Amino acid sequence: MTDFAAITLVRLGGGRSIWLGAGAQSNADQGSDVAPPEADLATARHLGQRVAEVTLQLAKGKAA
Repeated sequence: MTDFAAITLVRLGGGRSIWLGAGAQSNADQGSDVAPPEADLATARHLGQRVAEVTLQLAKGKAA
């Protein structure tokens, strides 16, 4: 299991160049075992969890 406290989320752009969604970087000369970096994968998981939570919240509100 990954120690998320040791990983920096949103490693690229710092909010300056990626406005919506997740951005990742992988070097063309690296294999899938090292790219994209774990920080980028953690950011994508975090974003996916947040999207799921908001979607559920909106769906419940619409049903009420």
